[in-house]
Amino acid sequence: MVQLAAPRTGGAADLIESRRPHSLTGEQDTCRLQDSGHRRAATVGRRLSQYWSASATTRLEGVTVSNLQYGAPPEITRDAGYSLLVGAGVGVRRDSRDNYLRPTSGSVFEANFEQVLGDYTFPLATAEYTNFFTTYQRVDGSGKHVLAFRSQASFAGSNAPVYERFYAGGFRSLRGFQFRGVGPYVGDSN
Repeated sequence: MVQLAAPRTGGAADLIESRRPHSLTGEQDTCRLQDSGHRRAATVGRRLSQYWSASATTRLEGVTVSNLQYGAPPEITRDAGYSLLVGAGVGVRRDSRDNYLRPTSGSVFEANFEQVLGDYTFPLATAEYTNFFTTYQRVDGSGKHVLAFRSQASFAGSNAPVYERFYAGGFRSLRGFQFRGVGPYVGDSN
């Protein structure tokens, strides 16, 4: 129900997941706890209907920015050192795909908002929409050609540290660029 992001610290992540299905109502509760080094996160979600679900997330994260290159821009060096972040967020999701792993029709809409406090105070908001269309299939229903359209909008407050900002490039973004290869440039640095 709730996607688990890869840990930012590069360490291994532990995941605890508990699900409590309700066979009479079709609703389902989800609870996830994530531990990845200096990050602790917990997400609680609830399926509201066949298509809609909602979640609430908290995180406690310690981030260390070090080993910066000589002459790094002030926009990056201002975030050097250790920072503590505490975030609380909510999200909604609508998923009408016909198949979770290989969709041929339907759509997924997800919107999330998180307020982060600690050494930095800033909001994070994301909205993502993906729609799947079958453009061709054989007479027997096999050999489907599926076209997917995806759009995403994200916002980070002006006080967000460099490691919480949004950059383009890499998987599921602008193809042909390195991960975080497209973004605000200051001098020769990204």
